[in-house]
Amino acid sequence: AAPAAPPRPAFKATLGGDPAVIDLSILAKLLGYHPHKVRKFAFKFLHNAQDGLAQMERALQKGDLAGVRELGHRLKSPARTVGALGMGELMLQLEQLPADGMPERAAAAILAQLWVLLEQITEQIMTNTTFADDN
Repeated sequence: AAPAAPPRPAFKATLGGDPAVIDLSILAKLLGYHPHKVRKFAFKFLHNAQDGLAQMERALQKGDLAGVRELGHRLKSPARTVGALGMGELMLQLEQLPADGMPERAAAAILAQLWVLLEQITEQIMTNTTFADDN
């Protein structure tokens, strides 16, 4: 039998998409519900997250687990700040990779999940930060 999928984090439902992917109300509250600031910071997050995941790929290819852990630590807070709580949890798992066992395999599996999640986050941000008053 196939192994059971890991349980999804139980985040409360909010407006504007799947909170297990991203809860933009967290960022909106932080920025005083100013839609253009939310979009600006969300897009900056997407750029930095994509760059960070690419850096992780390179570190993992070089066998640099310390680098993977450090990048997980560095990307964890921004993910949580924008409301990408699931991504924040995966970053925490990377930050806390054990030294024994097969940490490279675990890191590669988490990184694969992160790329898929980043695609979903991008879709949510694109859908939920486009405003009718834009010209």
